Amino acid sequence: MIQYFRFELKAFSRNKKNLAVIILLLLASLYYSIILVPDYQPNESVDESDIRSEHDSMVYWIDNMQGDGISSGAQFALAYYPELINIDSQRLQALEEEDYQNYTDWTAEWYTYQDTYTFGYPEFLSYNHVYYGPDQDYPLQEGSYWYRETARRYEEYVNEGIDLTVDVLEERTALQTVYRLLNSTIVPILLITVIVFYANDIVVKDRKHLTITKSFPLSFSGKLWTKTMVVLTTTGVTILVFFLIILLAVGFRHGVGSFSIPITVYDGLVLQNRGTFNSISLGLFYIQAFSLLLLISYLFTRIIILLSLLVRNEFFNLFAGIALIFTERLYYIRGIGSFSDVDLLPSTFFPVGQVLSGYQNHLYNSPAITFENGVLSLMAAILLVEMILFIATRFKRIRTYI
Repeated sequence: MIQYFRFELKAFSRNKKNLAVIILLLLASLYYSIILVPDYQPNESVDESDIRSEHDSMVYWIDNMQGDGISSGAQFALAYYPELINIDSQRLQALEEEDYQNYTDWTAEWYTYQDTYTFGYPEFLSYNHVYYGPDQDYPLQEGSYWYRETARRYEEYVNEGIDLTVDVLEERTALQTVYRLLNSTIVPILLITVIVFYANDIVVKDRKHLTITKSFPLSFSGKLWTKTMVVLTTTGVTILVFFLIILLAVGFRHGVGSFSIPITVYDGLVLQNRGTFNSISLGLFYIQAFSLLLLISYLFTRIIILLSLLVRNEFFNLFAGIALIFTERLYYIRGIGSFSDVDLLPSTFFPVGQVLSGYQNHLYNSPAITFENGVLSLMAAILLVEMILFIATRFKRIRTYI
């Protein structure tokens, strides 16, 4: 098996399509690290001038508010401003003293206070538009989600007693940058697409050298397992190098960060006070994220191998594999998780970062899209594919393919 593994690995490394994918990923990681990272703007930055401007404008309004009869908006402001002025004063003092623990504590209070008033009085206030954009159909829900997420994250920073810096608060450190990438929609889909490209001709290519392939004293299933291991190994190395480049480039500028940094996890229990946020360490997030990616990688590799044996066309494999990546689009409707079992479908768990952070729970209004259910769903899909593979490979026509 080791000799056959080396043979397959050598063939993989000489494949122009695979080399092109690797080069494109390397260029993408360099472009992101060198060009995009310096331009990253967090939704809420540590900006003393913005806080002071907000503070001074509220103080000025209260000091100059005149008239016997006042509007409902003015009455609201008289109730809303005083506590907010006090919170901003505490934040400014903490920044002047470079006391980031105290600043973080008061900023968590700021987000909680702002969310309470904004969600309760949308006729007077609105959330920062950077959280939902101009075309968002649910601006109130999105704004509240991210304000509460930030409040809980800052609370956990204080509770865990980690060494706080501006880079940590703005999630600029290397480990937090990779977390943000995994917590996006694009990067997990991109990584799964790489698997499809790697696997789409892993079996079909043997048509060109059947004599050599058949010369290895290895069973049919053993060859398929070896091909699976080659795809998984090369995928793992590619992902490792991709993220290692980003970690080194970003770490040099903003620091590496720490695996003990807490991140928030939304539980999706929308009927209980709009859901709540728990927390896990960044290290645990990485373990769970790469565990899900491993299962997804294995699932897609075995599916492509099955398709290769049945259809024997690498272009079909490619299109079918990419189509499978986007199957969630066939059933996604915001909020349907409250009355359907979307957690049973493997494609619900493809955006691994959003699954682990609970954002998928938020989108679906479901408490069931969790790491544990993701493992169960993917394992069930793997078992189904393995059963079909076992049955298919009983046929002599298929067993003589390689």
